[in-house]
Order: sequence, then structure tokens, then C-alpha cells
Amino acid sequence: MERDIKPQDSYLTKLNTLLPSEVTALYLFLRTLEGDDRDLDKNLFGFAGAIGILLYFLSPQLLRVRDPVSRLLYVVTFYLWVASIDITVIVFHANWPPLSFLVTGITAIWTFSLPYIFDAIKSKQQ
Repeated sequence: MERDIKPQDSYLTKLNTLLPSEVTALYLFLRTLEGDDRDLDKNLFGFAGAIGILLYFLSPQLLRVRDPVSRLLYVVTFYLWVASIDITVIVFHANWPPLSFLVTGITAIWTFSLPYIFDAIKSKQQ
């Protein structure tokens, strides 16, 4: 089954295709291994960075997402979800409380506008 998005796909189909459920589950698994050990936060974010990079290059084989734009949108969404999941850790290290609101708001806006972003990028390519 191809997971590349087609222009005629519905909003819900596009959203379901672009949300990184498999890689988010992998990140959550790694997150549970860390527990509450704040010393491992940098290692965890390093793993998240590596997962995102691997996701971009391996998604044609593993997830059957062949289009480079779709793969890039998938990776950006994954990084935003990681930031949203670990917002308390990020705010703890950044020591700037408004960051929580900004990351959560950007993630929400990004998630719901993602199919429209994809359509805009695709229409420019054609």
C-alpha cells in the first residue's frame, strides 16, 4: 500500500497519512526507558534527531512514503510532536516558561493545517 498523498485524497486521509504514529511510538518507547533521569535528556533528544534523519531516508522502504516533500513533512511533524510530548523537559532546560505555550500552539496549528500545507507545496510543484 502506497502512503504517498494524492491531491484527490480527503483531508482526513491526508492527515492520517502525514501523522508519524509509528515513529512517535518508537520515541515514546525510548522515553519510557529514560524515566525521570534528567541526565539522559540530551541522549534522548539525540536519539530523536537520529530517528528523524533515519525516517527521512528509510521511509521509502519502511513506510512506503516515496515523495521527498511528504517525507520532509513527516519528519517536521515528528520533531514537533517530540517537542510537544517533552515540553516540560524543554522548558526545564530552556528556563523560559512561554516556550510551552509556543510549542504547543505551533504543534496544534501545524497538525491541523498539514494537509493544506501539503496541497500548497504540491500545487507549486505541478
